[in-house]
Amino acid sequence: MFFKRRVCVVLALTLILGCKPRTELQQAKVSGAVTLDGQPLAEGVIVFTKFGEIPKELPIVQGQYDGQVVVGPNHLQFAVYRKQKQKSVSGPGAEQGSLENILPSRYNQESMESREVTEKGPNEFDFSLQSK
Repeated sequence: MFFKRRVCVVLALTLILGCKPRTELQQAKVSGAVTLDGQPLAEGVIVFTKFGEIPKELPIVQGQYDGQVVVGPNHLQFAVYRKQKQKSVSGPGAEQGSLENILPSRYNQESMESREVTEKGPNEFDFSLQSK
């Protein structure tokens, strides 16, 4: 009887506490420069995505970016948003317009860019983008 009770207690604690919690993903600092048509990109974003993890979006300001991303192989995408006026739309919010990524799709939806982010670094990646 005592043995059965002990087994039930162990099983109950296992269910309540669950499995070992997922450990924090190892992250490392990344930085670099981004130019568009040979000039520092005034503003935009660079997105680092390690397969199976939440993407990390870093702002690009005056041609520079930096931040923490997950260690390992990362797929990269770039975006530069400009406000676009709504055509033939009326109603609340119509005057606000929408944002449009002005970079060619080869830098976002069709991007083949990737970089290996290492724990020890240096993880300095520069990019030269072309608008055409």
